[in-house]
Amino acid sequence: MRPTCTDCAIKHLAQASITLQESRHGYPDHIYYARGHMAEAEAELARMYPAHSDLVRTERKLLEDDEEYSPDFTALMKKIDEECEVCSLGGNPRSRPVERLPPGRTRTDEELQAIIDTYNESEMFGLKFGMIPFAKTPEDLTGQDVARMMTMKPGNPISWTKCELKYPSVQRKILSCVDEIGARVKRKKVNPFAVCRASISCPPG
Repeated sequence: MRPTCTDCAIKHLAQASITLQESRHGYPDHIYYARGHMAEAEAELARMYPAHSDLVRTERKLLEDDEEYSPDFTALMKKIDEECEVCSLGGNPRSRPVERLPPGRTRTDEELQAIIDTYNESEMFGLKFGMIPFAKTPEDLTGQDVARMMTMKPGNPISWTKCELKYPSVQRKILSCVDEIGARVKRKKVNPFAVCRASISCPPG
């Protein structure tokens, strides 16, 4: 697996955006380049930011299923730029051994709470958006596990942001999107909340 390079991932997504537009303006074969650049972006993120890599992959698969689909590349690039810290080649992989579960088994609430208890305040804030500190998190944590961790904060069952709490219509859109993604995407490590929040934004102001 290649070293993590977030700047490289953003570069590939920008190129994917351009080549996808070209494919719709006289160069239809350029859609293959767009898909290829998205796959390269996934690979650049997979080692240290698998949730972000899966987010890009989900968008790529949606484009493969429907050539008229338009990924929100700007939202993806902003999300990676703001939430991923490794901006050059040579990012360090996790430095501690992790417990691996048998394939197909998710963790109990007690096991997930034990993981959460190691997070600091900023990491807990990131968890609201489905982002987890991978140096403190087992590699085989599933998307279902992450979604459950996001619901474990007392009094705020889905860890809505302040903006989302202000707009119930946005909450409904996110929940509807989560249901749709869950029905279409079978990979366990895809975090539906992260995918939906990348494309559903609160109104400005």
